[in-house]
Amino acid sequence: MVIFILEFIVALQSAMFHELIIWVAAFIFIVFYRYNLRKFIVPMLVVCLSFLFILQGAKPVYRQIIDQNSSPLESLTLLKDSMFQQIGDLSFQGDITKFSDSLPRFNQGWIVNDVMNYVPLFEPYAYGQTISRGLYMSIVPRFFDKNKQTAGGQALFEQYTGQLLTNTVMNISLLGEMYVNFGRIGAIICMFIFGLLIGFLYKNIFLLSFQSPLWWAWIPYVGFYAFKAEEGFAEILSWIIKSLVVMAVIIFLANFFTKRENEVFPSVK
Repeated sequence: MVIFILEFIVALQSAMFHELIIWVAAFIFIVFYRYNLRKFIVPMLVVCLSFLFILQGAKPVYRQIIDQNSSPLESLTLLKDSMFQQIGDLSFQGDITKFSDSLPRFNQGWIVNDVMNYVPLFEPYAYGQTISRGLYMSIVPRFFDKNKQTAGGQALFEQYTGQLLTNTVMNISLLGEMYVNFGRIGAIICMFIFGLLIGFLYKNIFLLSFQSPLWWAWIPYVGFYAFKAEEGFAEILSWIIKSLVVMAVIIFLANFFTKRENEVFPSVK
């Protein structure tokens, strides 16, 4: 709960809610699975989707009035007012067309569509160049290469869609990047292999959860960037590798201190 509160404060101050939404969604999935709340899935989905549409419509207004120096309570009040204004506009005016701009944000397929329209007609295939660069970025620490490219993907987006980004930063998504490198059939094969690898990781964490339910907490952490639709290969691979290292270190330390405690207090079980 402390982490959720901190994440919520960061989202309020930055007016960026994507990461908070993913963490909350993962938390809801785990709670529903843990307590077998299947009969509440449909009502929860309706509530969550309604909230997302209202939040998406309220964000432009909120970003215009938010002050980076505002306290968390003041920011929360501003967000609440913006969302209630959005609800009022929908209720009294009945203008649902204003939500049409929100739909592409929930359906990231438009990114892949733009990539396929632009490559190879205006930009040639990369033939593995972005993949090799992503491997290099993920494996080589910045300590050994201070000029290593930072994560982001804006350059890839502009290069392979022909569109300029001004007020936002996004990548061409993993599927779009696979298409850029290997074409239509190659992208399908690569995404299938990627799905197998993620499934293998998920399966092993699932089996370990029979030993301790705390293993479920690692799924949203390790797979965080894989859940984000517009992230590229470099960002996803780098996050998974680093998060697995953090996970291994924490588990090692936890086992070490637990073992030491049992040696000092052998009667404690």
